[in-house]
Amino acid sequence: MPKPTDEILDWVVSDTPFTEEADAELPLEAPTAPRSRVFTFPMLKWAAPRRVTLMLALAAAVILLAVWLGTAWSDYQLKQEIQALIQSEDNDPLIEFFELPLPLLQPSSASGTVETLTRVSPNLLRADVRRTFLDGLTQREMSFLQPQFYRRIEGGWERTTPPEDFWGAEVLEHTLTQRLTLRYPAVDAEFVKELMPKLEAVLARACAEWQCPPDVTVTVAWGSSVPHVALEGAPPNLGFPNYGSRLLGLIDYSGLVLARPEHLILGSPHAAGLPADAASEKFYTETLSLLILRQLAFNLSRNPQVREVDDYQNPFRIALVARLAARLGLENPRTPELVNPNPHRQDDELWRNNYLDANTLRSALVITNRLLQTQPITAETKLLKALANANGVLSWMIDGLNLSPREAIELSDKVNFEPWPIENLAADASEILLECVDGIQVWRGAQTKPEPLLTGYFPESTVGQFSPDGQKLIAHISGQMAVIDFSKDTLIWLPNGGIAQNGQWLDNETLAYQLFGDAVGVRLYQLYEGEVLAFDSDIDGYAVSPNGTQAIITRLHANGPLLTLMPVRGGEEQAIDFGFLPQWSSKGDAVAFVSNDGSQVQIKLANLQKDETVRLLFNEEMLGKSYTANVPYYTDTLTQIQWSLTGEWLAFNLRNFGSHGNSRSRSWIGIVRRDGEGFRLLAEGALHSNLGGFSADGRYFALVKVGEGVLIHNLARNITRLIPAPGLQNIAAQWSPAGYEVLISTTQGVRRILDARQTNPRLISLSGPECYRATWVP
Repeated sequence: MPKPTDEILDWVVSDTPFTEEADAELPLEAPTAPRSRVFTFPMLKWAAPRRVTLMLALAAAVILLAVWLGTAWSDYQLKQEIQALIQSEDNDPLIEFFELPLPLLQPSSASGTVETLTRVSPNLLRADVRRTFLDGLTQREMSFLQPQFYRRIEGGWERTTPPEDFWGAEVLEHTLTQRLTLRYPAVDAEFVKELMPKLEAVLARACAEWQCPPDVTVTVAWGSSVPHVALEGAPPNLGFPNYGSRLLGLIDYSGLVLARPEHLILGSPHAAGLPADAASEKFYTETLSLLILRQLAFNLSRNPQVREVDDYQNPFRIALVARLAARLGLENPRTPELVNPNPHRQDDELWRNNYLDANTLRSALVITNRLLQTQPITAETKLLKALANANGVLSWMIDGLNLSPREAIELSDKVNFEPWPIENLAADASEILLECVDGIQVWRGAQTKPEPLLTGYFPESTVGQFSPDGQKLIAHISGQMAVIDFSKDTLIWLPNGGIAQNGQWLDNETLAYQLFGDAVGVRLYQLYEGEVLAFDSDIDGYAVSPNGTQAIITRLHANGPLLTLMPVRGGEEQAIDFGFLPQWSSKGDAVAFVSNDGSQVQIKLANLQKDETVRLLFNEEMLGKSYTANVPYYTDTLTQIQWSLTGEWLAFNLRNFGSHGNSRSRSWIGIVRRDGEGFRLLAEGALHSNLGGFSADGRYFALVKVGEGVLIHNLARNITRLIPAPGLQNIAAQWSPAGYEVLISTTQGVRRILDARQTNPRLISLSGPECYRATWVP
């Protein structure tokens, strides 16, 4: 065939019939169809349809999801099992100790919550447990993570110690700016690294004021073992003594801190507790900074003339540290204002003292604040460094304040013995008195917030008993007993008020009180005239009758405490029965008291109008079991008794603090008629700190149920209902003098129920956690 040219068309031979094509556009090339995946087998090639591929992928996803769900469900069940185990441990009244991340923290009644659960090995689990604690000064909640380990046993899991490799292979050491050396287990490295710049800033500011030489250093060591602290005699949710100073509280409650002259020892955060939020981390940092400042002050002013351990305990050095800490923002800013009341102990006695109890610490702070009231800040540094060469208070004052011996003696007498001037009361008693961090405050119905009762700064102040006419009040003002006379707008300090306790009114002008550790049992004091009578000795306690003429005396006896009846101003004494904690009826015709027959707790009643016949009102058998079976009674339980104003009913609170007074305690609250009939158990379980009490007409009884709300019991109908108040930690509930209002004192503040008879009564807040207890003004 000849070669085609441009003018000649190509021809294609075909067997199909000839047809003439229409004159139209040629179609575009069709897109290529997607190619199916080819599965290759020997001698076979097969392209799987798309639907089959999707079904296989879906089946695989379902299988993976099922495996994941199964694992998640298994993990959830395991977490619930460990959570139940932790709750059981927390509620066990026989567990002896409660781990506290830092001193001055209080245990909360809430059980720990498992935050994360990690399998260390097939037979070992690590649970990071989130626990809530209360700041002992402000009562604010703090959260810490505490790791707990559980090993597999037959039928479940049990608590065990951490594995040896948990802490890391070595103890790390870091020196910060040549002043601060930190030693810590490897597991704490990340946490300590975050602390370093904060601690460095505190040290830099302190040394700028105290003029630290280059060779003065502080060492902090975190240990892998945690010393446990036993809260002897301190029921949870009642609050530690409110020093008004965080440092003073830390030193008095330093159960977890082994403060030594050479260095400070703390429990590892991964053992004692790792801060779980920003507020808790701030608390931890500030607390540690305070303890470091104390170490720094000691290293700056060591006195070679004094035994090192005694020098370390010098309370005046601690007072100077508290003043500096207030300026650095680590301490209550009002700490330097504490100048009242008069010191419990004289300055020379404090200098020789090597036991830092609350009275010692507060007295030293009062004296130091009085010394520096008109001095420049530089005087503090001079006083601190003068400790290094002082052989007593006078030489310290002479050197530190540049005084002559005569001036030092005069100043010492003034700061020790002259009452600091107190102006008139800042407010009248109106409706409610509140016990707050900064002192007693007054709340009126029209107010938006309470106002101080006294001018000045008076932390650690408590409200006592009102006189029969309601015009005078016994109170402890910063730890010293006094009488506030609202009718004369003044305050009266009682003689030896620093060791006075158990103040009770005999009439509107006379009161009785005991002196702690005094050979004279009870003193009677006539206001504006002085002591009128001191009677009896060798007694353990007393309770004055409502009309002020008789007293039930508790005497120590070989067979146990013995209750006797005698006239207040002296006379014949009559034995009643063995017992303690006597409580008079409102009419003064009977006394209820606690007894112990050697096997169980009993509540008895002595009818004083019928030849002192004694009736049994309650014993543990009425609970159906003896709760003290495994716990010694005398050291580990406490019973409260309260009468209704009508005298028909009595309420009791039988409390078991466990063997060391920790929060894993139980409480039984019940009521019974004075004839022993009608016993009712109203609450049982977690600690219900105090009895709520009866309404003025005796128709209702109230108590706070921890974490749930307020229980109101209708005595006539035998019905109990709950007024919800979730999260409240109980301190006390108190009915109004008339009507049906109830004050609820809690660690979160004071609440007021306007009418407790209603199904859904109004619950209003009178304060935040800065106030923790309230009392009606009669």
